[in-house]
Amino acid sequence: MLTRTPLLKLLMVLLALCSSNVYASSLNSSINALLNRESDDEQIGIYIQNADTGRVLYNNNGSSPMTPASTTKVFTSAAAYLYLGPNYQYATSISTKAPLANTLKGNLYVSFSGDPTLSSLDINNLIQQLKQKGVNTIAGNVVVDQRAFNGPYYGLGWPQDDLAYCYAAPISAAIINGNCMALKIIKVRGQETPVIKQYTTHFPVVNQLKLVGRSALRTCVFQPSVTSTNTIVLQGCLPAKGEWDIAFAIKNPDLYARQVIAVALQRAGIKVTGKVIDAATPSGTNLIAVHYSNSLRNILSYMLKHSDNIYAGAISKTLGDAYYGIGSYKSGVNAINATLTTHIGSGFKPVYLEDGAGLSVYNMVSPKQLVQVLNYMYHQPALSKVFMNSLAISGRIGTLSYRMTKPPLLGHVYGKTGTINGVSTLSGYIALPGHPVITFAIMMNRIEGKPDHARYLQDKIVQMIAAFT
Repeated sequence: MLTRTPLLKLLMVLLALCSSNVYASSLNSSINALLNRESDDEQIGIYIQNADTGRVLYNNNGSSPMTPASTTKVFTSAAAYLYLGPNYQYATSISTKAPLANTLKGNLYVSFSGDPTLSSLDINNLIQQLKQKGVNTIAGNVVVDQRAFNGPYYGLGWPQDDLAYCYAAPISAAIINGNCMALKIIKVRGQETPVIKQYTTHFPVVNQLKLVGRSALRTCVFQPSVTSTNTIVLQGCLPAKGEWDIAFAIKNPDLYARQVIAVALQRAGIKVTGKVIDAATPSGTNLIAVHYSNSLRNILSYMLKHSDNIYAGAISKTLGDAYYGIGSYKSGVNAINATLTTHIGSGFKPVYLEDGAGLSVYNMVSPKQLVQVLNYMYHQPALSKVFMNSLAISGRIGTLSYRMTKPPLLGHVYGKTGTINGVSTLSGYIALPGHPVITFAIMMNRIEGKPDHARYLQDKIVQMIAAFT
């Protein structure tokens, strides 16, 4: 016969199991009803899990590979935290083998490491430190070392129409100002051809652009391009609304790096008798000055919150260089898989990636794989809060700042969004005070038109999860 205390414990366990089953059943019914009512021909995969107990709360095509868009960055950032560590920093340096003197009788070496946060101001500061050491002339070459990363600059499956724009900038070892050039297109009263104003970087602009009314836009589209010499060619039409701010991608980052360095030397009043060339830094050079980036923790936080593709591309190539000694996209995605498989275990099947940012239409992952990574990071004592706080936060910051802006979700959904043509995804954590943390991944492919309705459905599903938690 059971005593009172064991009987009470048994009843509590049975009550908890019953409550959990009712919760899962209600959540399943609610989500299924929503999808039956609101979705059309989209391919939808959803996987929801209690991060504390591991109980799967909902699974609809959870193991089906789908295009993840920028939720790819969940895998990239988790691998970077685990393999490189949150305190990792990029270093950009200048060095020489020659004695420092008024005339540097030898080469100056500028070594890049793939720092995605590097600016032309940082290069100027490095050159100014050379000037402060008394150097006025370099009697040799200025050698630009970009050997940390390998080609190609672009990942397989990147849409060609994206390559002119900043968000698809080439990933080289020398990333300066994001390998982007920003300009403003300004309408002039009485003229179809606008005025072009450039910002941090000045490159030739071929301006064949017209600002036109709505009817003309039916037959004329905006078709910008960038040449191999980084000349911006503006063709086609834009609506005549007044002003447009657009950031274009550098086409030739090697040329750009050499130009930035040459300008920095000129501004510092340092004469170069040789040339600015691309080559490797030899062993045995003496360090003159070094610029360190912010910590990887800060870089990943910005990358995830704002879905920065340049940061993600650089970090994935950095992982490839650190893991295999080759800084390419292929080595990077293999390093991501190797790192995650090693840490998570055999239950995690490697994902298929062509880049670490999510621009490639060939990337294929499942909702379950996303949740497995989210769960693993949640259970790492040293990284759990760091990783979660790196994500966008509902109604607060990043790509979720305008979504789920009312209680109880306000400030309690930590997530990563993803959007490319025909794809909208959302994954992350629901962390309501006093409730278990829920991990989820919602992936929608084959979307027609704008992703607004897909985002609406994602937010409704997150609201349902919170309501039944």
